[in-house]
Amino acid sequence: MEQKPLTELTDQELQAEFKKKKQAQIAAAFVVGMSAGVAFWAIMNKGNYWFAILPIVMAYLSRNASKDLKEVKKEMEARKIS
Repeated sequence: MEQKPLTELTDQELQAEFKKKKQAQIAAAFVVGMSAGVAFWAIMNKGNYWFAILPIVMAYLSRNASKDLKEVKKEMEARKIS
């Protein structure tokens, strides 16, 4: 299903999109934190440095979620929606 541009969404759809993106950002932050914890544990207990790559990849993926949320916030501010 193709997503409409933010400028074509109604106010209610834009608010729903904001909530969805906010939840995705929280989930991504949780995954980054967990992967950082696993990487730290693996390095300290096993001496395995390959797990250190995992949080870097996850941080990159969560950056996209943050970028999407900022775009939705910007559109909401332009329309003066709280």
